[in-house]
Amino acid sequence: MKTIESLIGSPKAYFVGGVNGVGKSTFLAEVSTKHPEFRVVKGSSAFMKWLNLEPGDYDSLRVLPDGYKRIELDRMMNDLLSKPSTDGKIMLIDAHYFHYKRGEMVDTTGEWLSVLDAMFVVTGDTEEVLNRIAKDSKDRDLFPREASFEEQRVLLEKYLKKTIQKAREMSERHGVPFFVLNNAERNMEETIRTFLDAHAGIINEQK
Repeated sequence: MKTIESLIGSPKAYFVGGVNGVGKSTFLAEVSTKHPEFRVVKGSSAFMKWLNLEPGDYDSLRVLPDGYKRIELDRMMNDLLSKPSTDGKIMLIDAHYFHYKRGEMVDTTGEWLSVLDAMFVVTGDTEEVLNRIAKDSKDRDLFPREASFEEQRVLLEKYLKKTIQKAREMSERHGVPFFVLNNAERNMEETIRTFLDAHAGIINEQK
């Protein structure tokens, strides 16, 4: 396997993270549909495949030790970023800066961030995100099971704030550009425009 130091010159890749429920995957689907120069890599699906788990088997993924998952995630990301692009598209890695686990925050970042072209955090309005989560049948593993709506709101605000702080910290550490995308309701087109403006700036900086 290639080392981090040997990954210079790998295909363009952007890391797009955010708290579960902010609409990150929907946003990325819109971007890749309307702008075919981008290709989305779903981090959780890729990780399950890497671990030889069945697609969508989140229960088996959750019971694995965090230390083991951290090691294997680093290995997978190094492998993913070391492979040359076969289609010439820019890879949008749909993943997380933290695993949000029943009120805990487990860091999922690594040295592989240093080879990215940019890092993005998708964020949104706290009430909108909570309402979206409440309407969703998925067990997102975000909050303690007995948490009240107010306790969930406080935790979500903490998650959103700490995620931006982590991305900014990693940006400064690795010298990788960092952007926040506010994905508020009825604001998708503006969110996409903000992303494309950031992308254009990155391209200009690299000329």
